[in-house]
Amino acid sequence: MSINATSGVTPTVQSDASLYENPNDMGKDTFLKLLVAQLNYQDPLEPMENEQFVAQLAEFSSLEQMQNMNDSLQQSIESDFLLNQSLNNSIVTTLIGKDVVAYANQFTANGEDSVELAFESGESLQDVKITIYDANGEVARVIREENVEAGYNAIDFEVSELPAGSYTFHIEGTGMSSGALVTPNSYIKGMITGVSYEAGEARLVLDSTTLSLGDVARIVSREAG
Repeated sequence: MSINATSGVTPTVQSDASLYENPNDMGKDTFLKLLVAQLNYQDPLEPMENEQFVAQLAEFSSLEQMQNMNDSLQQSIESDFLLNQSLNNSIVTTLIGKDVVAYANQFTANGEDSVELAFESGESLQDVKITIYDANGEVARVIREENVEAGYNAIDFEVSELPAGSYTFHIEGTGMSSGALVTPNSYIKGMITGVSYEAGEARLVLDSTTLSLGDVARIVSREAG
């Protein structure tokens, strides 16, 4: 009795599209399914060699270790985020009552106080124009300064001159050495009067404007001005 060689038989493997997605997204369960399927449907006359099987097991072990490392890294990132958020929330409360210089180009007019509009330029400016806009984007005031030295400069502006409301300002000048139009960094200076919380983030209240801790450029003493 003759026996037909099984090597001529092509095994039928059920296709599972989910097993053949991006290899980079392959999980260890998917890897095991593929390995078991390969063993079930291998040619019995030409079975998988030991070296190949060991290599695939090593690959599975490496994949499992990478997934475990990824899970640990994700947990570490989440823990660091919560710790950083808690630390920021603790720090901001210590700034209440402190004068700060903050990266901002907005302020609120309440009809009483003045606001310090500040800017910093890397070169001296032969003229500076500060344009103040109201909430509708209309020009409310234009302030001009001449021959301003490089570095940090501040101008006290009486907000009582403006109707109550929110305002933004834009600063530009002409460089003395370059002759080019310069847009310096803009700041406001004021006292932190409170802390508000938005989406779990602590926000500093300065002149009815809220700022993040990262907006604070420096803390200044009353004497320093």
